[in-house]
Amino acid sequence: MLDGPFTYNHPVRNLYSAEYKKLYNAEKEIKLIKYGSGFIGVNKRQTSLFMEQCLSIYEDIKRKDFDLDVLIGDEFITSIAAFHLVEVMKSARPYMDVYWSLNFYLTSTNYIFDKMVFLHLPDQKRSGFIYLFDYFIKKNKFPSYKQWYRILGLPKSKPPFYFIKLYIRIKNKISKVISRG
Repeated sequence: MLDGPFTYNHPVRNLYSAEYKKLYNAEKEIKLIKYGSGFIGVNKRQTSLFMEQCLSIYEDIKRKDFDLDVLIGDEFITSIAAFHLVEVMKSARPYMDVYWSLNFYLTSTNYIFDKMVFLHLPDQKRSGFIYLFDYFIKKNKFPSYKQWYRILGLPKSKPPFYFIKLYIRIKNKISKVISRG
């Protein structure tokens, strides 16, 4: 499962831990790791264990008429399930990373420079992936990788061009020429 890159005292992690403590009347202080439900890679046996655990947690929530904060959602349940199945569930963080698409560029998380086995693209749930699905249904094949990157809003492997950068470079060159005399 993909665990969130949250620090020990991150507000979401604290919220999950506090809600877990209330839900299960836990006396011992625990820190839940926030696991997303977008990527789960397991075999059939592990899938069964995980799904049974999630169902059990959901039934606990219903039975206790537990008032969940709207912000918690399904990842609260998957995080508890992963916590209860710590021997079975492992982090996918070494193999996968979150890539924010569209108008965002950060070299350290660029898919060209930081090759990953899987890309997780949360911004594309309601647009890019739907377009790719429709494309596949219509043509019975996927587009080229270059088209994929463009459809999913992934940045190019080099930073975008900004006129302000060009202006500063020209200004600096003119200043050097003038200072030489």
